[in-house]
Amino acid sequence: MIESYIGGISASSKAEKPKDLGIKAPKGVANKVYKKGNEPRSRVNLTWTNTFDYKRKNRFEVQALMKLLNIKLRENLREDKGGVYGVGIYPSISNFPKPSVQITCVFACAPDNVSKLVSAAIDEINDVKKNGCNDENLTKVKEGFLKERETQLKENNFWLYYIAGNEAYNESLADIDQYNTWVKELKKEDFKVLANKYMLDAELKQFVLNPEK
Repeated sequence: MIESYIGGISASSKAEKPKDLGIKAPKGVANKVYKKGNEPRSRVNLTWTNTFDYKRKNRFEVQALMKLLNIKLRENLREDKGGVYGVGIYPSISNFPKPSVQITCVFACAPDNVSKLVSAAIDEINDVKKNGCNDENLTKVKEGFLKERETQLKENNFWLYYIAGNEAYNESLADIDQYNTWVKELKKEDFKVLANKYMLDAELKQFVLNPEK
């Protein structure tokens, strides 16, 4: 079976290169509402797009900002207001065809609550832009990073991804020794800088899916 399905496959010496298909996020603000289906809930997608300097520390800083915003959005939209079935904010960082970052906040809620909860989400993000991070949340972010890394270092998938990333993007394996330092050096003011850098009001796209009836 090995000879049939693996050993008999001829190797190719052709060096393939990725192709830029020209698919790019639209520039500027967008606000779209769609009506589809009969489920009595709405789905909201808030997306910010931006250019990016594709370095490991920069990717770490974006993840730090996401950790803080996830804490704040869950506390406000789900726990305080009880208005969402679930809320999260996530980054998508690409190095090809051009380095870019896309940050997306998603949640589902009752159709009547869309406007109120979108405003609440934007308020939380603007609070970080204005005030950065408080002491309590800074501790949560740092502790979360350190616990996650302790677990990751024991997992083969983490090492595979880390080593492959070094080969693909010509990064340094020694960056792993800097990780805990990056975490410990995070300051409250850093989150203010990061939010204003990556989440521009002029690049916010808002998409809402409402039921037809």
